[in-house]
Amino acid sequence: MNLNEHQRSGKIMDMKAKKIQATPPPYNIKEGIINSLATELSFFNYQNYPIPHDPQMRRATHYFRSHMNKRIIGAFVVLKTLQDKCVTQKEVRDYFPQLKKAFVSKVFNHCVEEGWFIAIESHISAKIMCYKSDDIMLKSTEYYYTEYVSSRDKLKFIS
Repeated sequence: MNLNEHQRSGKIMDMKAKKIQATPPPYNIKEGIINSLATELSFFNYQNYPIPHDPQMRRATHYFRSHMNKRIIGAFVVLKTLQDKCVTQKEVRDYFPQLKKAFVSKVFNHCVEEGWFIAIESHISAKIMCYKSDDIMLKSTEYYYTEYVSSRDKLKFIS
């Protein structure tokens, strides 16, 4: 092998690369539990927020506060809508396997009837609907986000 061949291949001498792996810091279970509980408290505290005066927002707020699984579905559809995506009922059941098919279907049907969700034909099939939040859900989410920003501060529960 001449020098030009080595320059093309990059093999001038045999070298062994040593794999270096960073050692993660030790996990403090007590600190993990504290952070988890503080986050949960900041999330669950929304139940205590005053109900908005707008009649449409009031109705939606009562509905989604009435059951934690309704809240999960409503929040997930709003999240996907804000990400410029739509979501099928099957996707909701895949993300949240504790939700029963009949319950998910009932919630989606009720939300479409109330005008909180918009049903769109999916690209998969005309029989499969894809859902997005209507403006009232987005308006309600923005209201709570801006009005009660301090209540989402999990650090206040830690100090």
